[in-house]
Amino acid sequence: MASDSVALLSRQLIGDEVDAENSELCDSPHFDLSPPSENSPANANQDFNAQSTQRLATRDDLEIDEPVFQDYYCLSLFTTVFCCFPLGVVALVFSLKASRLFVAEDEYNGKQNALVALAINAVAMVFGIVIIGVLLILFVFS
Repeated sequence: MASDSVALLSRQLIGDEVDAENSELCDSPHFDLSPPSENSPANANQDFNAQSTQRLATRDDLEIDEPVFQDYYCLSLFTTVFCCFPLGVVALVFSLKASRLFVAEDEYNGKQNALVALAINAVAMVFGIVIIGVLLILFVFS
């Protein structure tokens, strides 16, 4: 019986014609698929539920933190101390400049200076690794 009611309900939702032998299932108030009228108790119940339930949170309601910018300050300190002092200092200057620009809300120039600091840090790290590698090779084979 339950499978018959499910089949009937699915046919009604799809829009197929209801067989005459299954028409007694449609007489049940549980399978009333007609839209409720404005004065029907079902519509009044929907209004009550809409008013009593909490409103769903939207994207505007959520508190979104400001995006964290990267000025590569720590990387610049690392390359200054361990890799290549002169290039590390230049990268440190650009990262501090990027930090100041982000605080001043100049996001575009802040990102540009941060990317320059990152590029200089990369060059300084490669240069430092090459120099340390050459010195290690000379020390080991001398």
